[in-house]
Amino acid sequence: MSADSSIRARVHRIVHVGDTALGRAFDAAVLVLIVSSVVAFIAESYEDVAKQYAEFFRGFEAFVVAAFTLEYALRFWTCTYRAQDNGLSSFRSRWAFAVSPMSIIDLLAILPFYVQVGDLRVVRVLRVFRLFRLLKLARYSDALQTIGGVLRDLSHQLVVFLFIVMTALLLAASAMYYAEHDLQPQQFRSIPHTFWWAIVTLTTVGYGDAVPVTLAGKVLAGIVMVMGVGVIALPTGLIGSALVERLGRKERKKCPHCGRDV
Repeated sequence: MSADSSIRARVHRIVHVGDTALGRAFDAAVLVLIVSSVVAFIAESYEDVAKQYAEFFRGFEAFVVAAFTLEYALRFWTCTYRAQDNGLSSFRSRWAFAVSPMSIIDLLAILPFYVQVGDLRVVRVLRVFRLFRLLKLARYSDALQTIGGVLRDLSHQLVVFLFIVMTALLLAASAMYYAEHDLQPQQFRSIPHTFWWAIVTLTTVGYGDAVPVTLAGKVLAGIVMVMGVGVIALPTGLIGSALVERLGRKERKKCPHCGRDV
């Protein structure tokens, strides 16, 4: 084994496996940085605190981004370790790493820092992407990884369900617009404006800022409310049953003597 391969193997074990003292220390440091950066992000929303500690926040953010950038670079560099053993070329291995959900989250967590230009409003909105650092916690949580696996397994069903919901929203908004527009032109100005009413009603939130007054509108609102119960129940049932099934499979794979995965 070459010196480069030996170093790559050690770094891979630290940043990807984390089963050594250095690996556990690395994971702990990343976890501390994630939590600290989110706390700092929240603290910056207080105007007085942001002004008083502006230099600290800038310096801390630069430090955190540098650390996360180094983490991303190390993961990218070592992702080709044993790629040939898995039948992958170095390019395919790096591409698979780059497009994986956790790598995209890692990239989004540092992206806002590198695209800041002045105080442009669009760029300032990108700072919210810093909250993606919370999603990095999924790498260190078996429970979150299990939920992520369930969502991947149900991705096709959830996309179909989302299409059905969007279709139902469009039909509800269109029907309510024609039922109420003449009497309430300000509340139901157009079909896109009526989408807000449809979303609030279908999800059974019911803010009451737009209320139908015609008989047709009230009947339609009642139908949408009843449909809303299914909107909440159907994906909840799908995810719940898939989660129980996955946990059952995971439990069956554990060694009956030591409790570890086999």
